[in-house]
Amino acid sequence: MKLKQITFLFCVSLMFVSCEGDIYIDYKFGGLDVYHLDNTGNVPQKSTADSLPGMSYGLRLDLHSVETSRGRGRYVDYNDAPPRNENSMRAIYITSDQPFDASHPAGSLLNDKFYYFPGNYSNSVALLDSTPFVLNVQSMREFPEMEFAEYADLLLINPPNNLGERRFTVRIVLQDSTEMIANTSLIHLY
Repeated sequence: MKLKQITFLFCVSLMFVSCEGDIYIDYKFGGLDVYHLDNTGNVPQKSTADSLPGMSYGLRLDLHSVETSRGRGRYVDYNDAPPRNENSMRAIYITSDQPFDASHPAGSLLNDKFYYFPGNYSNSVALLDSTPFVLNVQSMREFPEMEFAEYADLLLINPPNNLGERRFTVRIVLQDSTEMIANTSLIHLY
């Protein structure tokens, strides 16, 4: 009887020792830079060109994400414990210094002209008004090497009616009301 009790207690203690839980990751956005994207290939690529076709143009938001804490555990399970942003986006605003079309004069909100591209087209999301997209690192092509979202790609749905040189501005408002603003360099869309 005593041997059964000792064996039972030993098995129960092994269960508790082996259940360390999942590793969790917390991160936050450390800044914002905006770059041009060329989407003429298989996947969007950051571009330093001074002119790009409007039909394949996009914006890359470099969010300078930094890890703030990491829980210790035995397993990394992104379904049970996805990376958590400590200060996520509350709003995003995309504008241009030039008119886009008749209903979008210079300086007006252009969110409806872009969609969020998280690495594959099946998970893309159209941007509506200033509602932000949810960053989903699990569907990005660098996953799992990139443990949390370091950038976001926004692809232009259709080119502007007024082609030519322009500069895009992106303003992000975080949950704690912190604002980050960045401009692209001048780009000629054709």
